[in-house]
Order: sequence, then C-alpha cells, then structure tokens
Amino acid sequence: RAIARAFWGRAPIPIRPPRPHHVLVRGKLALALVILAAAELVVAIWSAAAVGMPVAELVSTYLLTNAAMGAGFALCGGILAFQRPGNPIGWLLTAAGLAHLTSAALFGVIGYGAPRGWSDGLLGVLASASLLAWPWGLTLLLPLALQLFPDGRLVGPGWRWPFGATVVFGVGFVLAMGAGPEPQTIDGRVVRPWLALPGYERLDLLWVVAN
Repeated sequence: RAIARAFWGRAPIPIRPPRPHHVLVRGKLALALVILAAAELVVAIWSAAAVGMPVAELVSTYLLTNAAMGAGFALCGGILAFQRPGNPIGWLLTAAGLAHLTSAALFGVIGYGAPRGWSDGLLGVLASASLLAWPWGLTLLLPLALQLFPDGRLVGPGWRWPFGATVVFGVGFVLAMGAGPEPQTIDGRVVRPWLALPGYERLDLLWVVAN
C-alpha cells in the first residue's frame, strides 16, 4: 500500500473495515461445511474404490452423479456463503451439496459393509439415510436457491406461492423417495430400509402429486 501510495498518491486497494464477530463466525461455519463436504467426497471415492465398484454400477446407483453434483454445489455454495454470509443462496447450495454427497458416501459405505458381514439393522439405517438425503438437494434446496437468485430475495410478492409450493412438494418428494419399503439388493444381500412409512402403498396418489 505504501508503494502504491507513492506512485498514485493513494492506496488503490481500500482497507476493509473489521468484520463483525457474527460475520466471522458464519464464515468459519461455511468453511467447516465445505470441509465436511470434502470428507464425504473422500469417503464416497474411497469406499467405491475399496470394493472395486465398476463404472456401470457407479452410474446406475447414482453414486457418481450424486458425488459430482454434491461437490459442485458445495464448492460454489461454500464460496458464496463465505463471501456473502447474509445471502441465503450460498447456504442453500452448500446444504444441497451436502445432501447429495451424504447419499454418495453412505451408498459407498453400504457397498463396503454388505460383503463384510455388517448387521442388517445397521445397513438398513444407512440405506434409509442415503435415500432420504439426496432429494433435499435436487427437489427442494436447489429450486429455492434459484427462486432467490441473485440477491437472496424473491422477485416479487407473487412468487410467494411458488416458493411455498416448492417447500411442500419438495418435502413430499423426499418422503416419496426415502420412506418406501422397497428393499435393495447389494452384493447379494437384501437390505431393507430402516425407515418405512406404514401404509406407503396406499398413498400412491400423494407420491404421484409430489413427483
């Protein structure tokens, strides 16, 4: 700054005022969430590599898709949340990234544990968590972020109804994807989700609407 002032008579880079304490706390939180997302990505990659999961299975199980989407959302969202902590878009994108990465990591862990004799109960809990995680990102958090783009506010009062409908149908889609009783076959083992909504089959019309 002293050299620049000598040439131009002023500092071309203004000195920023000290950031309020709560802004610093939110910045550290954003960084912590990005680190958590990176850890989940590592777990997904490691578990898939440890069992030698073929590319076709990576694609068919959406592990690859969830990992790629989650990493992109979490990185972009983390940068926005750190730089603009008052704008909800960054936090929504970060949360969306964590949702997809959680599904990717948990499915990889299930694939690792199934052939190693992990209990059915534990695998069922992991299966339910993996099924419940990703829909929050794709069908709720990301659409909300798009509706709040770019300044974190709705375009106008008329957007309140679509915003509310996104929340309602997004939560419905999460339940439709994660509360079903359908078992999964992983490495020859039948894994039944721990969370199965009673009477799920009788609510077909509700799930169609949520979709």
